[in-house]
Amino acid sequence: MTATLSVYLAASILGGRDYATAYRTIADQLAAETATLLSPQVLDPAEDNGLTEAQVYDRDVAALNRADCLVAEISQPSLGVGFEIAYAVGLARPVLALYDTRVAGRVSAMVLGCRQVRTVAYRDESAMRSAVHDFLCAIRTSL
Repeated sequence: MTATLSVYLAASILGGRDYATAYRTIADQLAAETATLLSPQVLDPAEDNGLTEAQVYDRDVAALNRADCLVAEISQPSLGVGFEIAYAVGLARPVLALYDTRVAGRVSAMVLGCRQVRTVAYRDESAMRSAVHDFLCAIRTSL
């Protein structure tokens, strides 16, 4: 039987939504892998409506603490995503950071250089899905 993993999906919300289609693709792949998505607000930013900054922080940190791993789409620069990646690294959670090959020169050196973060450049949806699949399989194998 395949272990169900709880996954925190980190992606830009306020920093821009240029890669919203990629976020949905990643979430769909997580669902196909029977993983539980802990951050639905990435797919529907309206979930944050009416919440204070402190409530958003508390909700997101609680979800990060419950997560088995973090998958981040980092093509759109975001301070929040950088924070979430660093927080997950601090918790010693496995982290996958995906980015579009077209923005390779603009991706954070702090993320790319972090040895605790697995980074994968993708060129299309198939490559993105494959990277998520391989990452989750590696985690399940280590359990």
